[in-house]
Amino acid sequence: MNKVMNRIFIFILIGLVYSGCSNYENQERYEVKVGETVKIYYSTNSCCYSCIPNNSELKHVRLLEEKTVDPGPSDCAGCDFTAAYIFKAETPGIDTVQLRIVAASMDCNSMDATPNKYIIEVK
Repeated sequence: MNKVMNRIFIFILIGLVYSGCSNYENQERYEVKVGETVKIYYSTNSCCYSCIPNNSELKHVRLLEEKTVDPGPSDCAGCDFTAAYIFKAETPGIDTVQLRIVAASMDCNSMDATPNKYIIEVK
């Protein structure tokens, strides 16, 4: 009986690992080819918003869209959700995307919010 329980546990564990649960973690550096896309994830809630203060300065990647990838619990208004900025690699070179999470009352360029920086190298 113990062996059967162990096998069931292993199958359940394997199922959980490969069930499509996504890991929304960013890399510090991305290397992509022209035409490929990069997703940069962030999580926030109703108190704050995400922005890219240097979006107009990006020369080699272009922001295609911002989309929610995990809306969070359906029974919880104001809870955290996860979204992604999707960039398309357009020309060879290196861009650094700055991502800030700021309070709803703050400007995106506020120096009170330190940006996270993600380097995208287009080859």
